[in-house]
Amino acid sequence: MLVASPTGTGKTLAAFLPVMSRLAEKRDRDELFPRSYALYVSPLRALGYDVEHNLRRPLREMELLERPNSERGKLRRGRIRESFVRTGVRTGDTPVEERRLMIARPPHVLLTTPESLALMLAMESYRKSLRAVETVIVDEVHALAT
Repeated sequence: MLVASPTGTGKTLAAFLPVMSRLAEKRDRDELFPRSYALYVSPLRALGYDVEHNLRRPLREMELLERPNSERGKLRRGRIRESFVRTGVRTGDTPVEERRLMIARPPHVLLTTPESLALMLAMESYRKSLRAVETVIVDEVHALAT
């Protein structure tokens, strides 16, 4: 699907609403596992951080946002199930320790740049964590096409 409208009209939120709805359904069915379900790609590194920040409000309103010191996940029926949605931004500026944590416990919604995505796809550990991705949102697609 392609969404085209003027800046500030809610294109990015519109793209994320079905993702958040599916993650809520997975959580409610006890099927929210520690893996990335959605991948957001933008050529603008700062936009990824802004989008992550702007996702917090609807996630909080849907009671999906992980709270500090919240329970990490429960082992049920032999697999880890999680109660909250985690987001993460992976760019060239992401500290090494945070990158390691993203491999060990991938965010449900991963926000990145094309350059960082290319590096992640070159690494088996990241490829493995991206296999569960159901939705890819490419923002500023015109900048990638030129």
